[in-house]
Amino acid sequence: MISAVAELDAARRALRTAEIGAARGSSPAARGVLTTLLSSIDSASAYLEAFAMNSLQQRVPGLRRHDARTSTIRQHYYPEGGWGWVVCGCAFLVHLLLTGLQLSYGVLLLLVLTVWGRESYLQAVWLGSLNLCVSLLVSPAVVGLCRRKSTRLTAVLGGLVVALACLFTSFATELHQLFLR
Repeated sequence: MISAVAELDAARRALRTAEIGAARGSSPAARGVLTTLLSSIDSASAYLEAFAMNSLQQRVPGLRRHDARTSTIRQHYYPEGGWGWVVCGCAFLVHLLLTGLQLSYGVLLLLVLTVWGRESYLQAVWLGSLNLCVSLLVSPAVVGLCRRKSTRLTAVLGGLVVALACLFTSFATELHQLFLR
């Protein structure tokens, strides 16, 4: 975009020089053609400058600077490639499964009691309560890790912790062993 504006400025300067030379000894038709070309270049230049003002770099104040802090923003800017709805659908499914299972533990409590027995009712209730409590207590630490390191590293570590917790939970023979995972 910037190179196109620079090329138009160079063409405008060349035509102005030709117009000055044509004014000295050429016909009025040649001067009219040069004037028409200059006006069309001026309108194209105005359009490109207006387009540049509406670009991402002009609208976001942080991108106007050219220093080390904004070089990473410029480097990691990914234009919309049509995957926005896929990401939105995946986020919806994650929240549906995670929050849905946590908040519907009252229904799952009946299944837990049939598997582990009615005598462990108080432990089964604490299992569901601690699930939601720990996920809400850990969230500030996860946000801090995302800001200090990267979201990709945090996602990989979270996936690893969840996979290991599911693996170790499958070997539990008593209900109190689930509290450790």
